[in-house]
Amino acid sequence: MGNPGLSLVLVIGLAAVSSDCGGNSGGGGTASCTISQPPLADGGASIKQCEEVSGSAQWLQTLHQGCLADGNSFADAGVALRTDFESVACPRAGVVGGCRETGTGVTETVWYYDDGSGVVTVADVQTTCASLGTTFVSP
Repeated sequence: MGNPGLSLVLVIGLAAVSSDCGGNSGGGGTASCTISQPPLADGGASIKQCEEVSGSAQWLQTLHQGCLADGNSFADAGVALRTDFESVACPRAGVVGGCRETGTGVTETVWYYDDGSGVVTVADVQTTCASLGTTFVSP
């Protein structure tokens, strides 16, 4: 059975990748939004995933706005999740695997991390990717 922790954190924009919004105009590059949760009080594992987008400046701006909005939503709901936007690719240290989707002018990969406990496995990430209809990628 898959790791339920992988589905606890919301994916900011995978559904948007398959749509035609965002376009392919203007300068672009790669940016990321890291979502993390410290270990739970009951001894549960910490959760970390990072959404990486490569595309136009408009796609990167959409990721930035979504990252900030999700951080505010989690805080308002009393959930101890942290979101951090960066104008660089997601860090690869500790990555178990990722789920990738490519759309018109944009590629999005959500990377999943192990906190050292071994709770998040390659099989878990592969199952998550399959359930999302995305492609599993190794780090």
